[in-house]
Amino acid sequence: STVILGYGVFFFVMTFWQRIRECFRKPHLFFVDKLCIEQKDAKAKTQGILSLAAYLKRSKTLLIMWSPQYFQRLWCTFELVSFLREQDVGVKIMPVKMVVLLVHLNLTWQLCRLTLKVLNSSSAVEDNSDNSREVTSFFLVLTILGTVVLPIYHWLGLWMMSDIQRLPQQLHSFKIQDSKCTCCSLDH
Repeated sequence: STVILGYGVFFFVMTFWQRIRECFRKPHLFFVDKLCIEQKDAKAKTQGILSLAAYLKRSKTLLIMWSPQYFQRLWCTFELVSFLREQDVGVKIMPVKMVVLLVHLNLTWQLCRLTLKVLNSSSAVEDNSDNSREVTSFFLVLTILGTVVLPIYHWLGLWMMSDIQRLPQQLHSFKIQDSKCTCCSLDH
C-alpha cells in the first residue's frame, strides 16, 4: 500500500505541478517552435513565423536543443539571431544526446532497484534472520554497476562530448549561405 501511495503522489505531482506552483510563483511558460507553429497549413505557418519575434522578445532565455546539424538549419539560425537581436544574454545550449545519458542513468537505477528487490525478496523467503544474502546482493549489484554500466555511461559521455567539441568550430566557420532550408529542400 505504501508503494501505491508513492505512485499516486508521483502521478499527482507530475500531473498538477504547474497548477500547484502557480499558487506560490509565476509559472514557467515554454514555446517550442516545432509544436507551437503550424507545420502543415501554409497560412497558419506564415502567421506563426511572423509572430516569432513577439515570442522571442518576451522570452528571458533561449534554450537550444543542439546537435551538430543545428547551425546547418536556416530556421534554427533565424531563431537564434532574432533572439540575440532583442536580448544580450540568456542563451543556453543543451546537447540533444544528453537525453541518451539521462535515459541510461534512469534505466540503470531502475534495474538496480529491481535487482535488489528480487534478490532480497528471494532471501526473505529462504531465511528471515540472515542479512548476509542482502549484503551479497548489494555488492553484486555494485560490481555489475562498476564493470558494465559505468563504462557504458562513460562511453556515452565521451560520445556526446565529441559532438560538443565541434560547436566552437561551427560557430567560427558559420556562413549563412551554407545553411539549409527545409522548404527549399522540399521544393516549396
